[in-house]
Amino acid sequence: MNKTDTAVKTRKKPPKKTAEPIKAEKIRYRPLKYRRRFALMPNFWIFCGVWVFALIFTQALRSPLSSVLLLFVSVIPYVNLAYVFAARAAVKVNIENSSAETTKFTPAGFNVMISNDSKLPLPFVEADIVVPNETSVRCVERRLYLALSPEGMYEIKEKVTFSYRGQYDIGVSNIFVYDFFRLFRLKAEEHQYRPIFVLPRRMVFEHLTENAASDVNTESMKNIRGIDRAEMSDIRAYRRGDHMKTIHWKLSSKTQEMQVKEYAMNSGKTVYIFCDLAAHYDTESDDIYADDINEYAADGVIEIAIAAALREVRQGNTCKLIWYDSRISGGTQVCHMDSPEDLDRDFKTFATAELASKDKSMTKLIALISETQGVTVLFITPLLDSELIDGMREAASLFNNISSSGAVELYYFNPGERITDHKEKERHREYAESCKLQLLTTGVAVAEIKL
Repeated sequence: MNKTDTAVKTRKKPPKKTAEPIKAEKIRYRPLKYRRRFALMPNFWIFCGVWVFALIFTQALRSPLSSVLLLFVSVIPYVNLAYVFAARAAVKVNIENSSAETTKFTPAGFNVMISNDSKLPLPFVEADIVVPNETSVRCVERRLYLALSPEGMYEIKEKVTFSYRGQYDIGVSNIFVYDFFRLFRLKAEEHQYRPIFVLPRRMVFEHLTENAASDVNTESMKNIRGIDRAEMSDIRAYRRGDHMKTIHWKLSSKTQEMQVKEYAMNSGKTVYIFCDLAAHYDTESDDIYADDINEYAADGVIEIAIAAALREVRQGNTCKLIWYDSRISGGTQVCHMDSPEDLDRDFKTFATAELASKDKSMTKLIALISETQGVTVLFITPLLDSELIDGMREAASLFNNISSSGAVELYYFNPGERITDHKEKERHREYAESCKLQLLTTGVAVAEIKL
């Protein structure tokens, strides 16, 4: 699903010169240990032993030649120390990307260039770079071991297809240079990154599911007579859950298929959409779940939320997207929309929202609602469990009489495709069905959305 074309080459400015690709054993994956700004390497202590030996040798021979040898050995560390400071100043980093924004499943390219701007050869250079991993799910740190010729350049050029939305920061965190004898190591903190924003798809609800929650006509539950007074907006094929009063009998008899009338039921009302972006699934302990299940689940929630929000504002409703967001003070983000243009304004913020911690319960966000009359509350989650059911019951009790106050709905995105263990997948499916039945008994409309 992820295709990564990698080309790594070294070139001299001018002329350009191509080198062999990086060998796999030269790349070390996360996590990387912390290193101090300046460090004495093991070779330094070996050198100290050599210097002591040279001192004893000079004292024993008492010859001019041995004194010259001692002087030469004594000067080496000072020369090498000056060399590493000059080398650190000579190493430059430049990062480029083909596009700052892209959409899921669309290739994006980037270049990481590390150059030597001096006349000195740099045989021992290490770079901590941050690039997408093999599956392009997230960025990881890698350590590269380089040898830079005078005025030479080392280039990493990749084209990556990202499968998940989010912000991917690509760049170089640290550069380490050594002297010729590897006596000293000096760190240059670069922290140069170039972000690539990967945006989710904008989808239409008819393309997501055959039976969306909006088709289970919650407004008809509140007031059947309201159908007669609403304005018809469209005609479509019958779906399970449609009320009998919405059937277009005359057209159905002509087409020999059941046709129903669609009404702008909630025009002018407020719809709250709560998005569950928590990392519910533990991918570290067992091999039950795929490594990317939490990213897969969050992407599904966001794309469904975008489709639901666009549907509501196009019907003339006010929509508020609410989710946990650690990037802002307070930890909660609210996106207020009255038109599709309002979604464009906050689209990148919502599209690149990070995964929330597992303890961030989506149903607790219901406390942000100050009105309980004439509103629709929509929850979107990739996990059905007892905690969610309890929270939904509290939400329903807040609107103590759904048939006259508003509607509480739940859209469920099933991440079963990323459950690798067959028994766990079956258990997950059965448990989800049990949770759906319990939610329906509380008066909450439930629909499983498929992308």
